[in-house]
Amino acid sequence: RGLGLRAALAAWMALRRAAELAADRDAARALGDVKPVVGALVLLHGTALDRSRLARGDFESIIEEACDAQAPRLRWASWWSSAIGARALPPLQLRIAELVEWRDSAEGRQQLG
Repeated sequence: RGLGLRAALAAWMALRRAAELAADRDAARALGDVKPVVGALVLLHGTALDRSRLARGDFESIIEEACDAQAPRLRWASWWSSAIGARALPPLQLRIAELVEWRDSAEGRQQLG
């Protein structure tokens, strides 16, 4: 019984994390760019250093750092640690990297114009 409840909770949390990533893309579509979304994510979930870089308008280094830290071959580890830790939200750098990857895809380029 306890194992089934834990599995159900883990599945629900995974769906919630996926929904957060979809919401990030929806916000970028509505705003026409990922930068305002990245800025909002950093304001809400970033460190003091991240927010300081944001205040200087240093979006590119924030994005570059996130993409380097969450290279596609490393993302599974982030997803796995989020699932095991039952985190409600995906890690900030993963959200930024996934958003930028979507922006650079054919779908993202088409939807962002």
